[in-house]
Amino acid sequence: MDADIELENPHPLVPLPHEILWFPAGDVILSTDRYLFKVHKDILSFQSSVFKDMFDFPAVKRPQSGRRYTGDPLEVYEGLPVVRLIGDEAEGVVHLLRTVYERQYYCRDDINTPLVVLTSLLELSAKYDFQQIRRDIIVQIMNEYPTSSPDTFDAFNISFAPAFGTERIFCHFPLLKAVFKAKIDALLPLLYYACSGFHYKHILAEADILDAECLHTLILGKAQLLSKTNAIVGRIPDIVRDVVSKCERDCPNVVRITCLEKLLGSASLSHIEGSHAVFLCVKGTCRECDKRIVSKINKQREDLWEEVPSFFGFQGWYHWQILEELSD
Repeated sequence: MDADIELENPHPLVPLPHEILWFPAGDVILSTDRYLFKVHKDILSFQSSVFKDMFDFPAVKRPQSGRRYTGDPLEVYEGLPVVRLIGDEAEGVVHLLRTVYERQYYCRDDINTPLVVLTSLLELSAKYDFQQIRRDIIVQIMNEYPTSSPDTFDAFNISFAPAFGTERIFCHFPLLKAVFKAKIDALLPLLYYACSGFHYKHILAEADILDAECLHTLILGKAQLLSKTNAIVGRIPDIVRDVVSKCERDCPNVVRITCLEKLLGSASLSHIEGSHAVFLCVKGTCRECDKRIVSKINKQREDLWEEVPSFFGFQGWYHWQILEELSD
């Protein structure tokens, strides 16, 4: 009976020193559920205002003597103060500290940076105020999610091309989760838009990784975007009639509009691109009429592109805010 009780209530594992992030000259111990890290107060304080404030606590400055660490707060290990990083995943802290100590561990221009490294650095750099790491992550995400036009954006992101150690299309939801948690509003509109291109079933399948508020915003924004893209499709017959009515050739007599349903139901603005829409749905028009129809459809798409951030609760694509953050 006693043996059964012991099995049901095992003692928690005590974290062990990390094999790489254990520096002999370190003067503080950081603790997670799995690892202990012997690091340097000055190095972390120089880059992180949060760590600087933590290290200013009297219990960290003047630890009581002791040798054995059991996982309790304000203990010591080998005579050094222990700071517990509550709620942080051990591997995420490894990525953060190796980025701080190893110059080549993370490079913002490396498209092969593993997604788990990117998201860990994004969340922890925001939490602990590592401003330079945070800036580098923002620049890297901006480069992978250009917002100059819907076609450029979708060409980058609706694909199985490699990105962050996986296929690009699998990056959107983990990045949205990390950016939302890190409260980087300047990056949220573009990630909401990227995720809105997925079917509702897929979005709901990702519900377990997204914050409830984030998921709610995504679903409502996608619904508004769908309504707007479908409205543009609904106006195509009027656009065609307006253009061909001014044609001096035989277009008014032979034009046909068909298969509009093929353009409906997509939140991707590239799906209703003018030349694509004309190719699928407009028959019998001359080349000049085609050009005018394409131009009018694309003008409506461009106007809608500027509205997209508002569907997710933002005023714009925030180019100015991103640039301002990077210049601080």
